[in-house]
Amino acid sequence: MLFLDQQLEPRRPSPMPKPPQRTSLDHAAPKAGRAQGREATLRLARGLAACSDLLHGAKRSGGLGRILKALVRVAGLSRVALFLNHEDPEHGLGLSLAAESPAAGSAPLASPAPGRPVTYTALGLGRLAQDMFKGNALQGLSADFPEAERPFLEQGGAVVSTALLPVRHNGAWLGFLRIDAPPARRWTQEDLALLRVLADLLGGQVGRERAEAALLAGAQALRGMVENMPVLVVAFDARGEIVFWNRECERVSGHAAQEVLHDRAALERLFPDEAFRRSLRGRGQDHRDLESRLACKDGGTRVIAWSDISRQYPLPGWKAWRIGVDMSQRLLVEQAVIQAKQEWERTFDSVPDPILILDGDMRARRLNMALGSRLGVHPRSLVGRFLEELLDPAGGGSGEAAEIAAARIRAMAAGSASATEELTIARWGGHFLVAVSPFHDRAAARTGTIVVAHDISRWKELERQLEQARRLEALGTLAGGIAHDFNNILGVMLGYAEMLEAATRGGPQERRVEEILRAGGRAKELIAQILAFSRQGVGSLAPLRLTPLVKEVLQHLLVTMPQGISVRRRFDTESDLMLADPSLVHQVVMNLCTNAVQAMRDTGGILEVAVDEVYLGEQREPEYAALAQGTYVRLRVRDTGPGIPAAIAGRIFDPFFTTKRPGEGPGMGLAVVHGIVRKLGGVIGVDSVPGLGTTMRVLLPRMRGGEAPAEELHQTLPAGQARILLVDDEQALLAIWSEALSGLGYRVTAAGSGEEALALFAKAPDEFDLLLTDQIMPGMSGTELAQGALALRPGLPVILCTGYGDVAAREAAAILGVAEILSKPVPQADLARSLERALGARRGGQGCKRLQPA
Repeated sequence: MLFLDQQLEPRRPSPMPKPPQRTSLDHAAPKAGRAQGREATLRLARGLAACSDLLHGAKRSGGLGRILKALVRVAGLSRVALFLNHEDPEHGLGLSLAAESPAAGSAPLASPAPGRPVTYTALGLGRLAQDMFKGNALQGLSADFPEAERPFLEQGGAVVSTALLPVRHNGAWLGFLRIDAPPARRWTQEDLALLRVLADLLGGQVGRERAEAALLAGAQALRGMVENMPVLVVAFDARGEIVFWNRECERVSGHAAQEVLHDRAALERLFPDEAFRRSLRGRGQDHRDLESRLACKDGGTRVIAWSDISRQYPLPGWKAWRIGVDMSQRLLVEQAVIQAKQEWERTFDSVPDPILILDGDMRARRLNMALGSRLGVHPRSLVGRFLEELLDPAGGGSGEAAEIAAARIRAMAAGSASATEELTIARWGGHFLVAVSPFHDRAAARTGTIVVAHDISRWKELERQLEQARRLEALGTLAGGIAHDFNNILGVMLGYAEMLEAATRGGPQERRVEEILRAGGRAKELIAQILAFSRQGVGSLAPLRLTPLVKEVLQHLLVTMPQGISVRRRFDTESDLMLADPSLVHQVVMNLCTNAVQAMRDTGGILEVAVDEVYLGEQREPEYAALAQGTYVRLRVRDTGPGIPAAIAGRIFDPFFTTKRPGEGPGMGLAVVHGIVRKLGGVIGVDSVPGLGTTMRVLLPRMRGGEAPAEELHQTLPAGQARILLVDDEQALLAIWSEALSGLGYRVTAAGSGEEALALFAKAPDEFDLLLTDQIMPGMSGTELAQGALALRPGLPVILCTGYGDVAAREAAAILGVAEILSKPVPQADLARSLERALGARRGGQGCKRLQPA
């Protein structure tokens, strides 16, 4: 498109011409040349007809150029030029189209640099433009125009007969049409009428082309925009063929645009849902959020939500077009959100610790199932309750303990960070480690609180039990030390009592000395129980009759038994012999009878103790399933007390579990009894009926081989003539043992410490036949002394005595090859037999002669 951008200079000055004739759309031009004018008008009419034919058949903007050329050729004109404005009709003009007759010999219009807007003044039209703006047509010889306007009209210096006509469309100013003819041509009224029709035809065509161009540009811009939109856009023509398929459609479906455009089969192939295809046939309907499937190239389908906006935004060639959103991704997201929510809820409800979520007013927003089960209701029914209502046992928020716990939780929630504190919450059923974590919004305002309570009731109970066990351990250590010292004292007492027994035999003091020995034996058993309690004594299994032991325990209990309790005994057995540690069995009987008496201390009742035997065959009760088939000795202890509640019946054998009042015992009795019975190969069971009493049943294996050997009151003691190195730090015990062994015929060398004994032995290792030493001594212990002596003389018989029952010392002595280990106090008969066995083994089985004690 060309633009005029310069003022043309005149070739030479000329006199002021007459002003050109101005005509309006309603006035004709003056007559000029009658004969020639008529012929020229006919030719102009034929040219107009030719233009009209070409104008209605033109398909492109290039058709206007052909129209102007046809007009020049048919009408016999010199030049036809069309000047059109650009955006601004008053300030911008351009030469759009021009047609010139080569035979006319006129110079072509100037062609300035393109793109330069030119004003009417620059063209030299000046005030004439105002007439054209008003709709007037200007005509006449160029020489008749003002001098300033002639250079534009007379390009090349040739005078022409020109006509200037405004071009409009729908009242809008588009430019003007210039018609040039030879100077002899005079424009008639008919000519101007024809030219006005031509200008209107050209104005209409230019207006339509501009409108179509604008519409096409808008459509192209819209298509470019929707091509890159992040939603699916598809358009259909009147036949239902796809005429637009944007990039998002390609991405979602996998089908490229060239695969689906103008394909009649693509509609049913891509859109299998009839509802969607039926919506394309609708007229004047809006389809919002119509969900349908879109077939993909990989064989799958996507769910798309379509919106029909054809009515709001019609586009040329698009009968219907849709905008779609891929719902598959949204459904996946929704499903993921639902799944995450469900997983969170399952996790929240599966946590075994109570969790409480409170809002800003400390009302329950959410509770997990663990807390709901502790409160005995479904968590949803507690939403909206205040914190105090969830802590109070009565549920009314008035409990003192609940108010304290709620106050502490509120105080922790008021802080800016998480806090932890131990709280007892009765309604929740225990002692808890409560963690309180406030959460805040972006403005740092507290919007809620999370309370997590970990039940530490079991750990607190274990702490209490551990503390009690430590106290008992300390007490056991103290008891063991006391038992050791008491064993030494008791050994001296029993040693001299045994000597007195031999001296007073047959005299009036014999009975008194025997009572002293019996009392000493009971004291020895009591010390054995103390050592067992301190877990430092190791019992030895020996044949034992249960009935005499039960009678002894009941005789002891009768002295301290409260009034109102009577005792019934029943012993119905042919043989109650068993292989057991007497001290441990004594402890079992004592604990069971003591528990029965304490159960009836307030109400009184009957204590029934029975010993019998029972045979277990293949058919037996489940509680005896672990026992082998055979005969067992059964001990039953029954009381008529209140019985054991069913809630705690399964815990009575747990360590430290007790129903006793403070100060009545450590709560270890039944646990110790259970452990002893299991160790001896038996079982213990309980039958209890609340309000009627409790029966404890103990089954222990019966020993085969007849009755236990009866102890001889006055037995012959083995004697010998061996040389013995006797070592003990207790001088009194050293003296009594030296006298007793000397009375049996042994030659005794006494030493008061391990160091002294080792020094004596090192001087003459072959002077001694046996080493008899105490284990616990200041400085060198008995095992250390035995190790040193055996290093000097391997194979030396060693007997170790201990009043402490040190397990480690026994194991070390066994490794060294110590012949025997005796527990203090040691009766003279046991000591004599041990010496006989140790010395006999050394001599290859040659025994010692037996002597009556002196």
